[in-house]
Amino acid sequence: MLDKKTGLEIGNPNVLPFPDLNRIDIEELITNIKKRKESGIASISGIRQVFDTTNGDEKPDFFDGTSTSITDAAKVYIAIIAKNFADLVKNKSSKEKPVIVVGIDTRHTGPAIADIAVRTLICSNVDVRYIFVSSITRIAAYSRETADGFLYISASHNPHGYNGLKLGLSDGKVLHAGLAQPFIKKYESELTNQLLIKKIITEVNSVPSQKIEDIFRNISVLREESEKIYSELCDSIITGAKDKLEIKRIKNNIKSKTSSMNLWIGLDPNGGARRDKKYLESWGFNIVQINSKYRKDMNHQLAPTSEATKQAQEALSQMITSGKKIIAFFVFDTDGDRKNVVLMDKNGSPFVPGVQKIFALDVVASILDIADKGKLIEKKYGIVINDASSSLMEQVCSIFNIVLKRTDTGEAAVAGGGELLSKEDIEVILMGEASNGGTFTTDFMVREPIHTIRTIINLITRPNLTKILTKKINISDNCDKWYFQENIQSLFYNILNTLPLSIDTDFFTKEGEYKAKPVDQRRFKESFDNYFPNKLWPKIKNELSDIYGERLSYEFTNYEGSEELRGKGNRKTQIGGYKIEFFFNKDAKRLIGWIWFRLSLTEKWLMRRGVSLSHLQSDSQTKQLLDKKYKAIYNLFTNAIKEIEEEIE
Repeated sequence: MLDKKTGLEIGNPNVLPFPDLNRIDIEELITNIKKRKESGIASISGIRQVFDTTNGDEKPDFFDGTSTSITDAAKVYIAIIAKNFADLVKNKSSKEKPVIVVGIDTRHTGPAIADIAVRTLICSNVDVRYIFVSSITRIAAYSRETADGFLYISASHNPHGYNGLKLGLSDGKVLHAGLAQPFIKKYESELTNQLLIKKIITEVNSVPSQKIEDIFRNISVLREESEKIYSELCDSIITGAKDKLEIKRIKNNIKSKTSSMNLWIGLDPNGGARRDKKYLESWGFNIVQINSKYRKDMNHQLAPTSEATKQAQEALSQMITSGKKIIAFFVFDTDGDRKNVVLMDKNGSPFVPGVQKIFALDVVASILDIADKGKLIEKKYGIVINDASSSLMEQVCSIFNIVLKRTDTGEAAVAGGGELLSKEDIEVILMGEASNGGTFTTDFMVREPIHTIRTIINLITRPNLTKILTKKINISDNCDKWYFQENIQSLFYNILNTLPLSIDTDFFTKEGEYKAKPVDQRRFKESFDNYFPNKLWPKIKNELSDIYGERLSYEFTNYEGSEELRGKGNRKTQIGGYKIEFFFNKDAKRLIGWIWFRLSLTEKWLMRRGVSLSHLQSDSQTKQLLDKKYKAIYNLFTNAIKEIEEEIE
């Protein structure tokens, strides 16, 4: 069956997952399942693996394949996960037949994995609502309103060939660590159970083809229903209102302003699941798209890195040349919850500020919105970010007296941090992983690019927000001229240039990635604890003193889940983020930067590591010096990692 909207094949209800039961060798199957477990990765960030048949089960870590079929071992693997997830949802919902929403991104193996998952859920007495291709954000929103859980098939930003599963309950959030870790332990314990494997194979084969066909035919109806629910959520996020009449009033008012300005926004889904053209047009914007054919147009790296924005930069330049007032060009990852943005500088050329600064822009715009409404002094407000988010966030929050909380990397960890702040009567404005290009709120704890659309709309249509900012940071420049029609395209460039300086590692580039040696992480972190004070800190301090002076100090910090564990060696596990923060002025302790590393939760033995430096001054001379110091510290840090690995290998 073919999906008319995407042009992709949904599947064939009449083809059995295991067409020849008599030829299946269970011993060989289990051997291949073990290989998959060893090469794959399962964590609170999701289950990732190469499921396709390009290299079969002999090389399940080969990730360049684009086969649309999956191996028998992969089918059993997915079925066991789906069965256990059905049990979890039943337990949490107390329903005999719960509703689970299933969706996929556009990766090649998505339909094949979904076929197995849907059949398994049916066998587990689940009411399946299969939407086919959808962004994870729409799946989560739809599940929260209509279901008891969701099973989303995606490997997010991982390379071609990978696929995986993101699982969540009726709250629309991915499973938090307290649920995810025992869930993973349980299903992994069943992967080599011969009786269970035989039972699952027989059951998924026995699902009536008519039942599968009915589910496939209902995709278009559920897609339309989910799009309506998701659009209403996005309208609420942008307007900040809940009442439908109030939302409509605000939206009509904004649309009249944006329409009169004749502004353009660019979209590059890179062949992925996210589609915002129609929705953004409803706000009065003109839209241009590139790489918009589902799956066929996966024309660059799937993670929205700076490198992946090259086509968007070229398209933006062409539009500028043709006289179109384009203000931003969005580049999305495959499942549509992460993004990068290309903007225009003061010279009319495209520039990529990076996901860290785009997140900072989201935070600043949200704070200014509260300040403009006179509410900033009414209560305590807070921001929650992951450990790898830029040290710029400390500078921004100090300007506005906002509480800042950091957590471990991962959507679930940050969401948990938001819940902790809320219990302290601190109103959480925004949460997110600036290092990963994601922003969300306590109302909808899923990374959602629409928050940046909200930022763009507010800053363009409400000049008073910019005036509050420039006044707060003592900028004498007359920002009124930024809103002249001939300057409006470089508005965000001008605003970003008013913020404190920061230089940060881009964690989704070669600079931020490090192929770690398979050494014991406990020993590695203990060795770094001992190595840093005597061997690395004197060199880093020498670099920093040129720009910050001699009154410098440092502090060890470890992040596990939503906890921030300060102090050398203060760790409960060895899987969290490891950071050493640098401070200026030993008494007042103003954070100026850090070094950080962590093994990836989604890619085997990939370490993400980097440096962040920030400064309250924003002049060009300070920027040049900061950039020089960043490079020096980055090299010292990288050499230290290599040296410690060699010592303990």
